[in-house]
Amino acid sequence: MKAFNAAATRDAAKWLEIEDKIGTVEEGKFADLILLNSNPLDDITNTQDIAGVFFNGRWVDRATIDSMLAELAKKNAANIGKDAFLWSKIGER
Repeated sequence: MKAFNAAATRDAAKWLEIEDKIGTVEEGKFADLILLNSNPLDDITNTQDIAGVFFNGRWVDRATIDSMLAELAKKNAANIGKDAFLWSKIGER
């Protein structure tokens, strides 16, 4: 697993010659990552035990994620914003 992680992150960034920006978790680098409460190597369902995420350099805790998901569910139920994604409405924008 360790070799795969390096190939998917650090080695890929090095090959793309952008290792100064991404590829490892370090101060000043771009990173989107999920912080789990439990080890997914012990049980794959632990991937659902999310403490929070770092996204665009911002920490989003579980309570905020749950609030955002609830708001999204309301919008989906009411079809709010749906027209922005309808191909038939593209010419009207």
